[in-house]
This record gives sequence, structure tokens and C-alpha cells, in this order.
Amino acid sequence: MAGGALRDAPAPIQGGERGESSGGVSPATSSRLLDRASPPPAAAGVGGALALGPAAPSPSRTGAVSGSVAGLEGPPGAARGSPEAASSFLPRVYALREKSRRDEAVRTGGGGSDTEKAVERGLRWLALHQSPDGRWDLHDFTDHLDDVSPRDLIHGDWNGRGRRDSRGGSMRAASGATAGTGLAVLAFLGHGETQLGEGVFRENVKNGLAFLLRAQRRDGDLRGGGNLYMHAIAAFALCEAYAVTHDPALAEPAKRAVEYTLRSQNPELGGWRYDPYPQGDDVDTSVFGWMLMALKSARVGGIALPERNVLRMGRYLDSARMTEVGGRYAYQPGLSRTSLAMTAQGLFSSQVLAELLPLSGEDELEAHRRAAEESVDYLLRNLPARRDQDGANEYFWYYATLALFQEGGPAWETWNSRLKEILLALQLGDDAGSAAGSWDPISRRAETGGRVYATAIAVLCLEVYYRYAPGREEKR
Repeated sequence: MAGGALRDAPAPIQGGERGESSGGVSPATSSRLLDRASPPPAAAGVGGALALGPAAPSPSRTGAVSGSVAGLEGPPGAARGSPEAASSFLPRVYALREKSRRDEAVRTGGGGSDTEKAVERGLRWLALHQSPDGRWDLHDFTDHLDDVSPRDLIHGDWNGRGRRDSRGGSMRAASGATAGTGLAVLAFLGHGETQLGEGVFRENVKNGLAFLLRAQRRDGDLRGGGNLYMHAIAAFALCEAYAVTHDPALAEPAKRAVEYTLRSQNPELGGWRYDPYPQGDDVDTSVFGWMLMALKSARVGGIALPERNVLRMGRYLDSARMTEVGGRYAYQPGLSRTSLAMTAQGLFSSQVLAELLPLSGEDELEAHRRAAEESVDYLLRNLPARRDQDGANEYFWYYATLALFQEGGPAWETWNSRLKEILLALQLGDDAGSAAGSWDPISRRAETGGRVYATAIAVLCLEVYYRYAPGREEKR
């Protein structure tokens, strides 16, 4: 592990808000299961237009994230269940993460050695701040360290309100551990690090996933005492780890997470918010986007999605469109104000849904194109800046980066040039002690997530060049 020594081996979760194990997997069992791998089962495809998993490649289309899979055969001589065989299951959408392709993807996508160095420094910070039990705690992320720099816990007063505490969390989920762990695991996965690979962060990923398995309830719930944001982000990480590796230890937990997600969806409005339906019946675009990516990742991994739930998601996104063209999105359907963050999230969600619900006919394709153009125009009129933007700049940057990379062309080049400049300038240097390599939480949303959230989101932004392969290679 990079930097700093951790005092103890992973310890069991004691229950309650910090991961009550209601029939979950014991620490010993979860660690043992994650030490094994075997070839994936045949995909349980839905058939027809929703077949995005290994059953059949899905067609590429402008601005869409591809879900096709690049072969399920291991390399010659690879033992069944070996890390070498597991790596061969990599779906095409994740293929640029492989070291052999990553450098070229960085170069052609607009990154460079400076962005990769920043990613690696950010991952080292995350590795150092992983708790002994495998979690990334949004609030108590330094408790296990012997030598903590004050800079890890305090940042500048960015908006004059006197809020300088770099620890996150909320009243409802003080640790936010399942979400923090999900974000960190996604950051490692995005760089090609897995629990079955041979990278330097293998144990970090393995222990993070083991924590999520212990935190998950029998019914698939990954909220960890919090709300559906926590579940969505943790389920996203769990499903993506399964899609990338087909680790059998993750198969049933991923399926349970998907089942809980589908049960929690509002059947009429098609979305989610803080509480699962019918306990809560409200919906919003922010939670929707994270849930969509959890389900998309599951489908890439071969887990079936009922068509009715996918159609409901399509209805929700249409209901959140605000303009006649449909390229601006509201936080909730019916609200009169759009936002940068929600428009960025809406654009990326529309790209993903175009794969889950393939567009048919020239009229649909033209409507999709016109809406995307309106979204892109709005985002490019609000390029990244150091000042707080729309109350949630890192969140806005994250989704805009994902969406504009898929759009490609001059729009991406313009956005990427500014994004790199800002993110590289904001990363803390080696003089920050144990905070070196991290990013300050300097927006309202980042203050809730804290330094773990801000750092994971920044790393994910800088991994964009290879994290999800573009739907149309020729757009690059």
C-alpha cells in the first residue's frame, strides 16, 4: 500500500449504521470468496433490444456508451479461474482500461502524462485512507493513520461561510461508508485495478468489495443506514466489479443489489429518490443517474433487466426534460428551473438509455440528436472554473465529462482543455503531508461528501480517456 502504515488487518463490521450484517457475508467468508475466480455463467439476457450483455454485441451509435462484450474465451494456456482468464472477460466498454491500451487512449483522448500522474497520486491517497475493515469512511477517514497532516482535515474557506472541515457525512448516514467505498472502488476499477488482477492496488479493491458484501442486507440493500444515494453508488461499484471480472463471489450479491434497485423504483414515475418505493414515492434526476449506471453495469455483466423497468426509466428521463427540444433537465419533473449538474447528468443518462432502449426510426434519432446538441451547447457555455458553479461543481464536472467524452469532437476538446487545467491545479502537492494527492471539498455537494468524495470524483474525471470506451470510435 502506498504511503503510511495501517495498524490492523480488516476487522468485522459491528452492525448498526456502520454496516449491520442482516444475513450478510462474514468477513472471513467474504475475503475467502474474493480470493477465488471462475469463468462466468452464460448471460441471462432479456432478448430483443435490451440484449446488452455477453449474449450479443449491441450496435454503436452516436453519443452512446457501448455495452457489447469483446469475447469470453481466455487466452491460450490460461487456467480456468485464474486472473489471466478473468481478464479475458472484459467487456468492450471497459477494454481501454487495460494497460496495453490505456496509454494510447490517454494520448488520443486528450490526456497526457500529467493527467495519469494525477490519477496515480489520487489513487495512492485513497489507498492510504482506506480503513482497516476495507471501507472508505466519508467522515473518519484518518482514524487508522499514525501520522495525519492537519491539511487532511481542514481546507480553505472557499465561499466565505467558514466551513473548512474536510470530513463528509450527514446526519442520516454519518459515515456514508457504502457510498464512499463505492466511489473509491469505482476509481480503482476505472484505472484497470481489480480484486483479481496483479496491480498494486489489488488488495484495496478486494478489501473494499469485501466490506460492501458484509454491509449488504439479505434483500440486497446497500444503503448502510443512509439513503438510496448510498445504495446506488455501492451497487454501481459492485455491479461494475462483477461485469469487469465475473468473479463468482460477486454474482449473487450483484443480482441481489439489482433486485433491490428494481423493487425500489417508483412504478408510475420511473425514478428513485431517497427512500425506496413504497416507503417513499418521490423521484429526482440525481439519484436516477446513479441507479441507471448500476443497472447498466449489471446488464453489461449479463444480469437480466426486466423490460418494464427499463421502459419506466425512459419515461422518467422524458418527464425531466424541460424545453421543447428536450436538452435541458430539471432536478425533479415539473420544476421550473434547470441546472448544469442535472443537464449534464441527463445528457449522459440519455446516452446510456439509447443503448438500453435503442432508438428506432429517423424521427427518434433526429430528436435524440437535437436534444443532445442543446445539452452540449448549455454545458459549453459554463466551462469549469475554480469558483463554485451551480452549487455543485465537481458533480457537474463529473457528469459533463462523461457525457462530452462520448459526444467527442470539438465539444470534448474544448471541455477537456479547461477541465484538465482546473483539476491539475487544484490537486494538493507533496507538501500537504498525508493529504498529498487529494482534492479539497470546495462546493456545497462536496462538503457533504468530504475529501474522500472530492478526490474520488476528480480521479474519475481524469480517468475518462479510458474508463468507458466511446460508442463510436470514429468520433475520436
